[in-house]
Amino acid sequence: MYVLVEYEGGTRFRATADGYTVTSGKGTDGDVSRDSMNPTQLWVGALGMCIAAYVLGYCNNHDLPCDDLTVEIDRETAQAPSRMTRLEAKIRLGAPLSEKQRRAILQVADHCYIHKSMKQGMEVDIAFADASEAQPSAGRHD
Repeated sequence: MYVLVEYEGGTRFRATADGYTVTSGKGTDGDVSRDSMNPTQLWVGALGMCIAAYVLGYCNNHDLPCDDLTVEIDRETAQAPSRMTRLEAKIRLGAPLSEKQRRAILQVADHCYIHKSMKQGMEVDIAFADASEAQPSAGRHD
C-alpha cells in the first residue's frame, strides 16, 4: 500500500491512497468544511472502523442485526515520551445477543488487521527522500 501525504497549510494535511483522499487538521484557507480530526484521532478512528468492519462481516454472515453498530474507543496516555499507552474499544450492537454470540464477536473483532498490527508491533523507518527522486503521483497503486 502506498499513501502520499501533502501539506495544505495551517495544520491540515491531505492523504491520498488508491484515488481516495482524507484530510486532517485545520487549514488557513477559511474552508472549515475541509477541517477534520487530527492525525491521532484519525488513527484511533481507523482502529474503530476496522473493528466495526470485522463485526459487520460477522453479523452479516450470521444474520444478526447490526444497524445500530457502534465502536467507542477511549485512550490512556503517558508522557516522556508523549504517547498512547492503552486503547479500550467497546462494541455496541443494539440487539440482544447470547453469550456464545458475544464471545464470537469479540474473537472476530480481535482479528482486525489494525488491531493485530498494533498488538504485534511493527517497525517504522523514517528517512529523507532522495532529492534526485521524482515526486511520486498520488494515483500510484501498490
